[in-house]
Amino acid sequence: MGRNPVVGRQGPAHHAAVVPPEKDAPRIKVTQIRSGIGRTAGKGNKGHKARTGSTIPHEVIGKHGAGGVLLKPAATGTGVIAGGPVRAVLECAGITDILTKSLGSNNPHNMVRATMQGLQSMVSVRQVARERQVDVDQLPYRARQEA
Repeated sequence: MGRNPVVGRQGPAHHAAVVPPEKDAPRIKVTQIRSGIGRTAGKGNKGHKARTGSTIPHEVIGKHGAGGVLLKPAATGTGVIAGGPVRAVLECAGITDILTKSLGSNNPHNMVRATMQGLQSMVSVRQVARERQVDVDQLPYRARQEA
């Protein structure tokens, strides 16, 4: 049996791929990431804010991959009841009163994407009334907070 020449090679190409980070390399802080998200968050979906006061108008489940997030409206003063990655997304979105529950996988990437999917799938009372072609007063909806 011959030896595979690529697997055992220890030449300069192999050493170039495994370079340790420099000691003086700049480090990205969480606050920089959050401020970057805040700058780009409004570019994709301008004007669509399905919110009631400082919470969301209805309960929604966002799913991505094996992870899911249950987002529930909360009364004023409750705060953001959420884990790390979900909390960061909700704070960037400006939601201050909400209850959450992670469902399935707790992989941070899936949790963030599931939260974003849940927030994007919300609809306001006005949108539902417009689709049903009725007045907002005719819908049996009671908001947790006044807008």
